[in-house]
Amino acid sequence: MTTPNAARLASLSTKTLTLVLERQRLIFISPPSSSPLKSSAASSSSVAQIARNMTVLHDGIIQLETVQGASKESRTLRDQYKSVINVLGEQEAAEAGVQS
Repeated sequence: MTTPNAARLASLSTKTLTLVLERQRLIFISPPSSSPLKSSAASSSSVAQIARNMTVLHDGIIQLETVQGASKESRTLRDQYKSVINVLGEQEAAEAGVQS
């Protein structure tokens, strides 16, 4: 198992937040009928990409903490991870299979 690169994880976190914000913008300009995850504006491919990225982030943070302990880097990454979940919304995150 290789040690995850904190800079790579931070970059992935930023990209994921951008995806989530773009998805929220699309939902805002084209309100969904029932669930934002089922909206045509919020494509299933973007939700799948967000879920994949969040899984990689979650696993990477755990690995980083296993190797380095609770460092400033890992705390910052955890905060970024939580921020993405907050923007996405707890319910939508759960529906997408994102761990909180």
